Amino acid sequence: MSPLAHIELGKVLLWARQFDRAQATMEAAFELRPDYWLAAWYRGVALYFQGRIEEALRIWQSVQKKTGATPVGIGSIGMGLGQLGRYTEARAALADLDAAEGQSYVPRFSRAQIHMGLGETDTAFERLDRAVEEREVHILDLPCKPIWDGLRSDPRFTALLHKMRLAQAPGSRSRTRRSTALFQRAGCDQLDTGSRDLDSGWRRPQRRGPFCLGTERIGAGERRRTRDCLRELRPLVAVEVGTVTQ
Repeated sequence: MSPLAHIELGKVLLWARQFDRAQATMEAAFELRPDYWLAAWYRGVALYFQGRIEEALRIWQSVQKKTGATPVGIGSIGMGLGQLGRYTEARAALADLDAAEGQSYVPRFSRAQIHMGLGETDTAFERLDRAVEEREVHILDLPCKPIWDGLRSDPRFTALLHKMRLAQAPGSRSRTRRSTALFQRAGCDQLDTGSRDLDSGWRRPQRRGPFCLGTERIGAGERRRTRDCLRELRPLVAVEVGTVTQ
């Protein structure tokens, strides 16, 4: 079993809010390849959702030192720093994102994470709204990702989902009961599975040319690795999703 398959399974469990089992799965990925930066990073993610934020931060910072700082990584670290009350360091992370702006693309999503960690909810929503406007790929899992659970009760969160055409409008019909149930099992109960297309500018995966996931293009080599991973992952997901819903 490849560590990537364990990581993808761990994501499924995270989205289902099965945090104990997600941590065990991410630990298994790390044990398979302790030198694999992604396995280490997601080990930190699992610890974060167990409330072990300081441990997660140490892992994330170690990974960033080895691989180089990225805006997405800075966003996660800044969020954790803010939640621990280390506000000066969290604001330094925001400054790092400002400095990186001219060299690489800095997602609004990453800024929103830090502002959320600082307790600046209004600013976090402003950044998320900009992320929606700019069609950021990272915003597509907004309905499901557990880091946003603290914002879900705010009407502005539902407004964002409506803006993305991912929130179920009152009185609308789902495509099928089965598809709705599947999203609910994965913790995506706010996701609309109706028949409306996402025709407001969001890119769809293309059938020709490089494999496209959201707005990120993946080369042929990565496509083969992903296919191999999914081949290993499929039977495990079937078992785990069935267990999660029992």
